[in-house]
Amino acid sequence: MNEKLITHIKIHKKDGQRFIKLLKHHCKNQTCIDNRFRIKKRDKFLLFPLVSENFNSQQIIDLLKNKFSFDLVYEKGLINHNYQPKNLEELLENKLSNKEVSMIPHSYDIIGNIAILELNHYDKFQNSDIIKETIAEGIIKINQNVESVFEKKSEIKGTYRLRSIEHLAGVRKTSTIHKENGCIYKIDIKKSFFTPRLVYERKRLSSLEYKKNEIIVDLFAGVGSFSIQIAKEHPVDIYALDINPDAYDLLKHNISINNLKGNILPINDDAKLFATNEHRIGKELKGNVNRLIMNLPEKSLEFIDTAAFLLTKKSKIHLYQFSEKPNSIKKSIEMLKRKLEFFDLSLRKVFGSRIVKSYSPQADLVVIDALIEKI
Repeated sequence: MNEKLITHIKIHKKDGQRFIKLLKHHCKNQTCIDNRFRIKKRDKFLLFPLVSENFNSQQIIDLLKNKFSFDLVYEKGLINHNYQPKNLEELLENKLSNKEVSMIPHSYDIIGNIAILELNHYDKFQNSDIIKETIAEGIIKINQNVESVFEKKSEIKGTYRLRSIEHLAGVRKTSTIHKENGCIYKIDIKKSFFTPRLVYERKRLSSLEYKKNEIIVDLFAGVGSFSIQIAKEHPVDIYALDINPDAYDLLKHNISINNLKGNILPINDDAKLFATNEHRIGKELKGNVNRLIMNLPEKSLEFIDTAAFLLTKKSKIHLYQFSEKPNSIKKSIEMLKRKLEFFDLSLRKVFGSRIVKSYSPQADLVVIDALIEKI
């Protein structure tokens, strides 16, 4: 528990209102009175708790001298139980040690009404389970829409791109409804891959120009996060592929609950097997696809042969890949160019490229929007 002493200004009650006006004028955009603690009444005096980060003793003396008769009092603050904390750290500062609070993650994923976060750095503490549960309960309290909290127990892995998770607090459920950019998705965080951190990318791709009835293949569609946002805005024909049967079932459901301008055909299959003459739909699409979405960052370059099979003479691709820092975009373009040439494809133009996010200290997640031509 944090039981630190709080700086209080002790002044006569008759000077209370004048003191508050002086503070407001001096502090302007800063908060000077610490609302986490109550103003104490002691005989004919008031004790105002101050935010120590915004004041030091000499500043207080300089501000108040020749204006009020006052004393500086250092004592334990009286908790204001009506105060609503501004963030998780503030909420938990009296429940965890300073070190434990300093290690609280600055960000975590919220999918629908489920929060998912990394807390493995607390495993070295003897009471790690209690710390994690306290943080999880704090997340529910600070986020009104969150009902369940899970801890990430592994990286995304496997053919189905799933991670291990562990329930920490709230309702023990993994299925939720997530709303994003005017679209609705049913998601099961245990059975399907979805990241809210690509919200801008999905909006960006759905905001591009598309030709009417343009044929698009979303090779790794998951629950339909890219396909649905594009089809909601454009009268296009999208073939949305995913190898994960659970993701496929959710994809079908999500297509049915969104009002779409375009058409989406969900397909539960391996992208490699899809792009062959033995696959009925794949064979029909051979050489007829106008645009390819390749959101499988760890392996996207391994599917350039799939692109070569599906794409028309001139086509567009949106390829996501992990690329080494520094100059990750330049390196990503060079890797793509070399891979394309191996399959008799030419990188005619890069019409968009950006670092989506830093993936690790060594690598960035990069997206390349490119015009591809068959040689």
